Order: sequence, then C-alpha cells, then structure tokens
Amino acid sequence: MAESSGVAALLLRLERAREVEDIIPLLDALILELHSPRHQRLQRAFIAWIGRVIFKRAGITETIPEFNGLQEVRSMLADRALEWKDEYIHRGMLIGKKEGISIGRNEGISLGETKGVKSVLQALLQSRFGVLPQDVAAPSPVLPMSGTCKG
Repeated sequence: MAESSGVAALLLRLERAREVEDIIPLLDALILELHSPRHQRLQRAFIAWIGRVIFKRAGITETIPEFNGLQEVRSMLADRALEWKDEYIHRGMLIGKKEGISIGRNEGISLGETKGVKSVLQALLQSRFGVLPQDVAAPSPVLPMSGTCKG
C-alpha cells in the first residue's frame, strides 16, 4: 500500500497515520493529486475530514481554523507540529508526575501503617514479656502487610 498512488490510497494512508509528522508528506502528495481546480470540491471534503478526523485523532484539541486549501492545512501542520509535540510531552510528564506522587504517597502510607503496627506489637510484647531478645526487638526490613496473620 505504501507504493500505491491515487486519492483513495492517500486517504487510506492518512487514515493510518498516527503522527503529525507522518501526515505532512501525505498532504504533499494529496496536493499534487488534487491541484486542478476541477478537484476543488474534493479538496474541501478532504480539508473537512482532516479537521474532524485526523486532527482529533492526533490529539489536536485547539480550535481548527477554516482553511481555503490543502496547502494551508499542510503549512499549519508544518508550523505547529513541533509545538504540539512539545505540549504533548509536557502534558505526559505532568500526568506521570501526578501518578508518581500518588503511588509514592500510597506506598508511604502503607509503609507507615506497617511500621506503626510493628511498633505497637513490640510494645505489647515488651509489656507482657519484659525485655525482648535482640532478634525480636531489632529493626527488620518492613514487609507489606498482607492482611492475614500466619502462625
């Protein structure tokens, strides 16, 4: 399919394009295919479809301006592609940071609960049996609580 030419093949290749950078060469080919004034209606159909389908799927959330031709669409994409990519990376980093903080907070709470239970258990054992042997009283690696006691 990559070597096929024609408007239908370009439509399918545009449909499969996942990155903005992949769309630009396809638009160049489409501009060549539809350069004749007799293809003006088809150009308008492609412009509307690109705005409604391709841009949305690529995650372009800003308001898409009205275009008078495929060359305008191509120019806008070429000008803005790097800017959008940087925005996506920045958004992804913010989301990752929030998720990391949330995971860290949850693990910290769990670790604190485990240490608290261990501390209370040691205090109860010490009050019941007196001085505890070193292997019982010594700090040990804290393991996550499983919710069940095995004896």
